[in-house]
Amino acid sequence: MLEYKSVIKMVDRETISRTIINILDIHRYYEYDIFSHQDMYEKILEYGCQVVDNDNDAVQFLKNALEKHHDTIDLIANDKEVTIQQFSSFTESLRAFRKKYIQKKQG
Repeated sequence: MLEYKSVIKMVDRETISRTIINILDIHRYYEYDIFSHQDMYEKILEYGCQVVDNDNDAVQFLKNALEKHHDTIDLIANDKEVTIQQFSSFTESLRAFRKKYIQKKQG
């Protein structure tokens, strides 16, 4: 019997970057390249703070989410393998941030 291994190699930085920008700010989808470099963690934090106008609660929420997924972000930034579960958990944290703070701000 074949065993399915739920590991994906995240080597397509463009796809990852597009996923992140589409979660945080779909209206600026063309700026995806800012998340495609080694400083992915810092750029996500910087961009997220900007989108919520540095609202203290929102910034703390984002910092906690990014810290929880710091290892996953590092793996992605270094073109290492991550599980589908790791990537999904990371993007779900960004979606929770969007829903709780960005969409609320947009009205």
